[in-house]
Amino acid sequence: MTDSKQTTQAAAKAAKPAAVYVVHCHAKDGRRRGGTRWDHGKTEVPASKMTKKMLAALEADGLFSVMAPPEG
Repeated sequence: MTDSKQTTQAAAKAAKPAAVYVVHCHAKDGRRRGGTRWDHGKTEVPASKMTKKMLAALEADGLFSVMAPPEG
């Protein structure tokens, strides 16, 4: 592989934003859920850190809204 092709591929990977979940805690004093303490408001969580168990706990709790990262 040529240096220019490697540089182009590296730039394409770097330009791709990291996938993140946006978790919105609606509890005014914050809340513990899924093994984590969540402050009131929005928190970005890298997709690599969001476990299935954590996601299920957050989605089952009416005091949280979770926006999944776009697919692709």
